[in-house]
Amino acid sequence: MIHEIRMRISKRGNKSIKYSNTQESLIEHYKLAKPTLQSLFRSELVLKSMFAIREGEKDIQTILDAVYPDVPDKDKPAKRPAVYGAVNTLIRYRIVNKSEAGFVLSEIGEVVSGQIYSLIKLTGLFRRYRDFWLEHELKYIPPVFLSKFHKLADVSLIYDPSDPYLSRKLTIQGIRAAEERIYALTSAIEPEWSI
Repeated sequence: MIHEIRMRISKRGNKSIKYSNTQESLIEHYKLAKPTLQSLFRSELVLKSMFAIREGEKDIQTILDAVYPDVPDKDKPAKRPAVYGAVNTLIRYRIVNKSEAGFVLSEIGEVVSGQIYSLIKLTGLFRRYRDFWLEHELKYIPPVFLSKFHKLADVSLIYDPSDPYLSRKLTIQGIRAAEERIYALTSAIEPEWSI
């Protein structure tokens, strides 16, 4: 299926851009993105540096402390050239910009780092609870929740085959502990089950 987008370039008129949702189109996009993807995923140091800068504007020492939190301060100067190399890689691919106080994500970098962050969280979630996801069908989860699935990466899965109601019991205990702040609870999966 071919779609057409019209973008206003100037006051004189429109420019048409055609794009395709075919497999060939995906491969062409991959070929365009391949150098950037390889540079980002080849090195854990590059990813760590990008995520450190994602938290806000950072100077090289702050990035170094974020990337190597377990390295003693006396050994960190030896790691500085590697961090500079990682940051320069991010600058070369327009993910990071140099600023007065150090380094900051570019607008493109904010989008790219957010998507990579979500991808890593989502992949980790499926990997950590692989057996659970193999037994459950994702098609029954509403698409609005699937798009936010990566946010579940830091939660613990409560699953005990010997007690199928364990997760409900623990949820109710948690709710009762916060009783003064919660007025009602309704399950999104089973609306008739409510407190």
